[in-house]
Amino acid sequence: MGVIPRGRRGDILSFEVKGHVRYANGLPASQIKIAAFDRDLHSQQPLGETVTDASGSYSIEYSTDRLLEPGRGAANMSVKAYDVNSSPVGESEVRYAVRGSQIIDLTVSRGQTRLRSMFLWLIERLRGL
Repeated sequence: MGVIPRGRRGDILSFEVKGHVRYANGLPASQIKIAAFDRDLHSQQPLGETVTDASGSYSIEYSTDRLLEPGRGAANMSVKAYDVNSSPVGESEVRYAVRGSQIIDLTVSRGQTRLRSMFLWLIERLRGL
């Protein structure tokens, strides 16, 4: 798969990392904070953050000027998930030398959830039965 930039501003490229977040039982993890990072051995640089929607989906746009080494043009990317109390509940493996948009799905531990969102998801699924 080739590099598909979302936008270009001079030598600065914009990309997207997106995916779905689910609990181990397969239910979507809604209202989970997701943060994307560029990492090296000793530090990490935030690329952006968002909150998952009712279906557990997220999307974060980032640009190459936010990388630890902007001239490199590639990220060593990881995505972390946090519950409503900002406690970590999941993390992806690091993807090295990422040059382009990525899809990173996560499975997270329970943490502190918003039960109402899960209840609404269940109601939607049961309506058709």
